[in-house]
Amino acid sequence: MSRYRSQVLGSVVGLLIFGFALSFFTPTSFAQRELPPIPAIVWPGMADSDPARWSEEDITPEQKFKTGRAEAVAAHQEAQNACKSMPLEDQRICMAQARVVFESEMEAVRQRFGDFR
Repeated sequence: MSRYRSQVLGSVVGLLIFGFALSFFTPTSFAQRELPPIPAIVWPGMADSDPARWSEEDITPEQKFKTGRAEAVAAHQEAQNACKSMPLEDQRICMAQARVVFESEMEAVRQRFGDFR
């Protein structure tokens, strides 16, 4: 029995030594390889940058009101477009909800910046 054990132990030790020695001759493992550089994403029309008005900050309350109103109107338009894609019986409810949300957003804009109608 001990002879069998020594043969198995000798085989296991031999395989471990062989594996260790083989690791010096194998190419670099996948985890150790350097990744290629990340390519720059270039969108069409990106050569001309954003319009200057997008980077200009609103200073006066009237400018802030106009920007807040424009954002609320755009969000309301998107909500209406989404409602139009719904079944007819759901459209009326959806449009009413969109109108309530728009009115609450406009009320918040008026409270924050004043009413510049």
